[in-house]
Amino acid sequence: MTKMDAASAPGLKGPLQFCPTEGMAQDEAAALLDISRKAAETRIYQARRKLSKLLEGLARRLRSSFR
Repeated sequence: MTKMDAASAPGLKGPLQFCPTEGMAQDEAAALLDISRKAAETRIYQARRKLSKLLEGLARRLRSSFR
């Protein structure tokens, strides 16, 4: 599972791919995607939150399978 899988909702892939993965600044990613810096920041936050919840669920399933 990759970050892109977790952030597959429309609009979340670009900012997550460009900023944490590619090391691009939020301003640069926003300009490239033709969105505001705040929109890029919000989408990164949403994608990270979605990824975190997905990983928590996976961890719970793994723990329960080893009991």
